[in-house]
Amino acid sequence: MFQKEGYPLDWLQELKEKNNIVEVISRYVQLQQKGGKFWCCCPFHHEKTASMCVNEDGQFYHCFGCGESGDVITFIMKMEGMTFPEAVAFLAERAGMQVPTPVGFQSNAESRQKRDRLYEILTLTAKFYYKSLMSDEGKDARTYLEKRGVDKNLMTRFGLGFSPSYDGVIKYLKEQGFSEAEMLDCGVAWQSDKSKRVFDALQGRMIVPIFDMRGRVVAFSGRAITKEYTGGKYVNYRNTKVFEKGKVLYAANFVKKEKQKVAIDRVIVVEGYMDVISLAKYGFNNAIAGMGTAFTPEQARALRTLSENVCVCYDGDAAGQHATVRNLEILNKEGLNLKVVSIPENGMDPDDYVKKYGHAGFEKLLDNAVPYVEFVLSVIEKDNDLSTNTGRAKYVNEALAFVKTLPETTGRDVYLEIVHDKSRVAMNILRDGLVNEISEVVFSEPQIQKSELPVSLEAARFVLNKMVSGEEYAKPMDVVSRDVFGDNEVHKLVYDYVKEKTEAGEKPQAHMLYSLSQDEEVANVLNSVKEFHDETKLIKYYRDSVKLLNLNYVNYRIKTLSQSFDACPDASERRRIFTDLSVYQNMLKSLK
Repeated sequence: MFQKEGYPLDWLQELKEKNNIVEVISRYVQLQQKGGKFWCCCPFHHEKTASMCVNEDGQFYHCFGCGESGDVITFIMKMEGMTFPEAVAFLAERAGMQVPTPVGFQSNAESRQKRDRLYEILTLTAKFYYKSLMSDEGKDARTYLEKRGVDKNLMTRFGLGFSPSYDGVIKYLKEQGFSEAEMLDCGVAWQSDKSKRVFDALQGRMIVPIFDMRGRVVAFSGRAITKEYTGGKYVNYRNTKVFEKGKVLYAANFVKKEKQKVAIDRVIVVEGYMDVISLAKYGFNNAIAGMGTAFTPEQARALRTLSENVCVCYDGDAAGQHATVRNLEILNKEGLNLKVVSIPENGMDPDDYVKKYGHAGFEKLLDNAVPYVEFVLSVIEKDNDLSTNTGRAKYVNEALAFVKTLPETTGRDVYLEIVHDKSRVAMNILRDGLVNEISEVVFSEPQIQKSELPVSLEAARFVLNKMVSGEEYAKPMDVVSRDVFGDNEVHKLVYDYVKEKTEAGEKPQAHMLYSLSQDEEVANVLNSVKEFHDETKLIKYYRDSVKLLNLNYVNYRIKTLSQSFDACPDASERRRIFTDLSVYQNMLKSLK
């Protein structure tokens, strides 16, 4: 029986049938139906024109731009950054199905059980911190939060907490049956290099739990609540077995939940956790924050699943603006529609501004946000003294270096006009300098190139495509042997699957091929389509392709058997080879 990582193929098929790929993908990107298929801009690479096709009949997707393809499990793995078992569990929960223990994958099951225990520790720790915040021990932390405008409803909504001591949570978790080693693995406990004693590094701090996109607690951050503190203002978790800073966005789980309830026209990106919490108080439930480090491509892709329209709002000082520029570069590469909110008052962050001017005031800031390119050019301008020739020259060089990174389709002349207005350097000089230095760079959208395939490969893909599609005229017995597919193991795997299903009286399912193999050749088979206006010609093409595969294989066998016959010194072995040779020679006559 076919399996994928220990899961029965029949069970995986049921899982996929209960998770319609169109319904699942439409929760991440906007789909547009054209004919019998759905199209969208691929979430795995930057593009302006939709090139990803979602095939509802076959329950698979394929991007003709970057080549990404797969079934609903593959899609969830890539979008949510999950392993195969995690994606299976995610979809099973969505469908209300119980996940079977993978056959022969006991070590994987044990590994998942260990990870589940780490998540359980983090969940219990969050509850412990929250309970501590609401107790007498957390009075000072509550006072600190209330002074910052965070009421009990917000404390509960974001799961805020307080760590009362160096060992309180550690003792509590031990009482629940967890070991120090497990606490170290998930970051709840830290260990002294000298004494090897384990302790809670967030002691005495207000606690902000960090959730992943699925809403699981994966880490904590501790904020000092008094002016007298050791260490930084924030103490953040290091990377652990369940937490990687570069893959998590703070509050993305809340925005994802909000998106499921109402339409979100944009996501607001801020710098700090308190910015997110304050904005939520004033009705902005679409804000997220990074992890205190520069954005990564993984975070940019996660952000794109929430919305393609992003407003970045960092601190209004020079340092905040330069941090914005660095992060915008990563986000822009992901193809997000970026705008930047500039806080007009120096030294203010989004938290300060929304408290002072309320919802209407912050909404006005968002409405006045400037496009990405204009913002970067304004930062370059502020960095240089344009009243001097040296400053003007430096400004022009830096501005041109940035404009060179933009595709031609963005209308570079518009931005050169800005540089011209600020520097008073003639447009023809700006254009010449720009063109001369980038003349060898191609900025056009990647084009899909048609390759000249070997006839036998093209025939094999087409034959298998029709067999998988369950066409009445396409049967596994049409080919004389699975070996007609040569040394292509993917083709043989597909053939074996179709043959097994056919013999069982069942129809093959295209999406199940991705459960057999993640090789890109699966997509090549599924997308091997020929356009014929006359079905008679289509069937003839199929039969001609089958004949080609069979003839190639039979001729190959005759050749190899003839060589073996000539080289064999043993009489009895020569008779056996001759018998086999006669079978293939007769087969050749029937094929012709």
